[in-house]
Amino acid sequence: MKNHEQFANSTALNEQIIKQSSKPQTELYKVFEHYAPPAPLKGDWRVILSQINGPQSYTIKYEPIGDTIVAGEVRYSNSNNQIVEESFYQEVTIQTGNSVSNIEVRFQATLTGSAVRGTIS
Repeated sequence: MKNHEQFANSTALNEQIIKQSSKPQTELYKVFEHYAPPAPLKGDWRVILSQINGPQSYTIKYEPIGDTIVAGEVRYSNSNNQIVEESFYQEVTIQTGNSVSNIEVRFQATLTGSAVRGTIS
């Protein structure tokens, strides 16, 4: 009898998790930090969001933690479900596709390297 109750509770929890994860996210505000090496080097790709909720629009903003200019790149699955890379400076808005995918960023600084702090919303 105990195993049956545990199974029933587990099934109810799984159903609750599925219902919550299938709802589109209406509010998202995630902070990330990364490093921008000096040119000509580019930083590693860093996942800032794993998307599982269909087509969405996201705005990515960043600023260097230091006195240097930093350029950014974003990689994501677009509305045609193709992986694209776009260069941007300080802010970009992207439209993702209906797929399970990651949104990644990397940075490059001029002259000296710099830490970078950003948000995705």
